[in-house]
Amino acid sequence: MAAAADKVTVPQLFSQLRLCGEDGEHERGIKIAKKILELAPEDKDAFRCMVVSMVQLGQFEEAIALMKKNEALSSGLLLENAYCHYRLHKLNDALALVKGAKAQDDAEKELFAQVLYRMEEYKDSYAVYEELLRNCEDDYGDEREANMIAMGALAVSTAGSVPMEDTREDTYELCYNKGCRLLAHGRIKEAEGLLGKAQELCRESFLEDDPNASAEDLEEELALSQLQIAICAHMQGRTSEAAEVYNHMMKSRPSDAALVAVAANNIVTLNRDKDVFDSRKKIKVATAEGLERKLTLQQRRAIAFNRCLFFLYTNQSDSCRSAVAALEKQYPSDLPCLLEAARLQREKKSSRSFQALLEYANQHPDSAMRVQLSLAQVQLTQGSLTDAIATLEAIQSLRRRLAMVSTLVALYTESGDDAAACELLQDAVSSFEKDQATDAVDRAHLLDILQFAADFYLQHQRPEDAVAVLLKLRQASPSRVSVVAQLVLAYAQFNPQKAEELSAVLPGLSKLTEGESIDVDKLESLSGVRLRRAARATESTVSGEASADVDKKIKKKAIKKRKVRLPKNFDPDIKPDPERWLPRWERSSFKKSRHQKKRALQVGKGTQGSAAGASDKFDASLVAAKADSPAAATADSPSAAAAAAAKGAVPKKNPAPQKKQKKKGKGKW
Repeated sequence: MAAAADKVTVPQLFSQLRLCGEDGEHERGIKIAKKILELAPEDKDAFRCMVVSMVQLGQFEEAIALMKKNEALSSGLLLENAYCHYRLHKLNDALALVKGAKAQDDAEKELFAQVLYRMEEYKDSYAVYEELLRNCEDDYGDEREANMIAMGALAVSTAGSVPMEDTREDTYELCYNKGCRLLAHGRIKEAEGLLGKAQELCRESFLEDDPNASAEDLEEELALSQLQIAICAHMQGRTSEAAEVYNHMMKSRPSDAALVAVAANNIVTLNRDKDVFDSRKKIKVATAEGLERKLTLQQRRAIAFNRCLFFLYTNQSDSCRSAVAALEKQYPSDLPCLLEAARLQREKKSSRSFQALLEYANQHPDSAMRVQLSLAQVQLTQGSLTDAIATLEAIQSLRRRLAMVSTLVALYTESGDDAAACELLQDAVSSFEKDQATDAVDRAHLLDILQFAADFYLQHQRPEDAVAVLLKLRQASPSRVSVVAQLVLAYAQFNPQKAEELSAVLPGLSKLTEGESIDVDKLESLSGVRLRRAARATESTVSGEASADVDKKIKKKAIKKRKVRLPKNFDPDIKPDPERWLPRWERSSFKKSRHQKKRALQVGKGTQGSAAGASDKFDASLVAAKADSPAAATADSPSAAAAAAAKGAVPKKNPAPQKKQKKKGKGKW
């Protein structure tokens, strides 16, 4: 009877297991689950409870091994298996497991979106969260919407950006992520205001949840939004304000190492080539171990690139070379090539720098846009217009940009090939017209190209081509008065009648200045606008303010042309002396005196350096000796003045020579 009473049944063990789960006693739950499996080896619920308890304890490797050992019991644990691989950063395995599900439920879709986020497939993750928001009706809608906005912000840094949508701002997470998204789209002012609002929402919600929270805990919670506001200030040129926040964050050291790394990197960008010791310490912080999984690929690449720039700016050539090699190995792109070319250029190895750019551009013609632009710049500095034009024409991705078209037109014009410039403009206009210009951005580009082409044709005396382009421009934008004015100018060169008809369409001066007052003084002060003196004098004469003889005063005096006077005995066949305007003592034919020749030979005497002889000026004994000697300097020189001041008397200009006394003979009186 006692043995039967001590025996525990499976339902009783499940009751104990449920209590362990509610109380968070996962280690005890694993022991109870094992007891259940001893009594019922095929019980999948007990097996699942044991796996979940192991996940809660962070025993992901053990959970994977257990599921792999018992494949029959783990057949329905796809979510738990994928989550364990996700937490161990085995993202490819986790993605394969989630994709292998026949019909994903909401939990599996949530994990799928998280795996895509960790793999930096932000656009695909955004689409999954968007689907979850449409189909799920539970209490986690705010979290899903915040994650979706975050994916939209991160997608801007990759090739798969998503359109900006109007979202809610009533919680801290929603407001913060929307501010980050605006910042990623370059709307910095709006982003800064929204991040400030998010900071206030964070403060209110944090104090509402924990009224007794310390100031340190509150500052830790606000660190993320504070850093983003500092980045907004940094991007708007308020560097001192941003630096203050960065340095404060470095001192406070928040628990999130990613925030410290970003702040340290931004301090290095502010220091540039100054404060080298501080920048070196900050680079070590930004590149510390363990940050690979906390920073995005873009952030890691930016930190590695700034490290190379730091070595380049501080002339640490060997360190820069090794850092560039590491950057090329970890994040292959055209940036390492540009850095290596800049390093060689700083070492005055221009030919090797040019060769490095040329080799990379030839090996990667489709992805070397920045290298090709740098190569064209080097070719222009060397005066190779033809090579620079060929390099720019090879960049297919920029051929339709107005900046590229205008640059190539300027280079063609400089090289004297106006026909090629006109052909390029015609191709640019026709390529935009083929696309029908349905998009607003493409339409704006088309108008810019047409206006640029019209200006070029008018400047180069091609009125017929200018009229053809201006008519298209007038059809696309009928409200532009300047287009009609340019048409009048172009028609006036070959069809005056048409120009006169169009000039009637132009508004009058009274209509243009309707409701506005013209400041005549301001117009006169504009550069290039100057009234003639005769016009001003006539205007004052009509007003009665000038006298009758104003016209005589304002007439310009005729410049008298003096007859060229040549010296006597001038022979035009003999070349004049090129040194005739120099003083005689500076001419090469001037013969120096013996005293001047001696002074010329005394160039190398005295101490070496620019201050040679300066110490003798302040030696009192030497100054006194020089003052008494017959070869003392005159009182007009600076050395004579110093000697006179030292002795207390003015030296004579020409002291009388002392007479030699004759020696008396011995014994003579």
